Amino acid sequence: MAADEERDESALAGVPKDTSALERASQTCRRAVGAGFHWKEARGALGKLEEELDELREVLPLEVLKGAMKGSPNPIPEGPERERIEHELGDVLMAAAFVGGYLGLSPEALCHRALERFDARFRIMEKDLGGSFKDATMDEMLVAWTRAKRLLDSPTSPNESQ
Repeated sequence: MAADEERDESALAGVPKDTSALERASQTCRRAVGAGFHWKEARGALGKLEEELDELREVLPLEVLKGAMKGSPNPIPEGPERERIEHELGDVLMAAAFVGGYLGLSPEALCHRALERFDARFRIMEKDLGGSFKDATMDEMLVAWTRAKRLLDSPTSPNESQ
């Protein structure tokens, strides 16, 4: 071993960096908790998530919150403001993954299931609105979304796992 190469003795050593971010967050959480860095209850992890959401709200400019989706997938120009928002949103995502870890749930599996639910609801909503959102108001889309969610979440739904 070269003199400048030190053995990584961290509790986080060996967490693969080439896996999905959610899986890496889950493994990092397990390792950190195993090393003693943890709250006594999952409620502490949930409180951390709430704290991170508050920090995200603080850095999001009001004009972004009002019009973030109007015509641009990237409404925040490059620069320090965007970097701060990215930093805080990343912290929110990681804190949410840690909540899953505290509850013994796989954030990766949960995200996959949430995506499947979204996909199914979105497709129902598209059919409900005639295949296009171009002429639909947000209120109409929200009503269609709620109908799709109720349809899929009902006990008699053919997609009970949705």
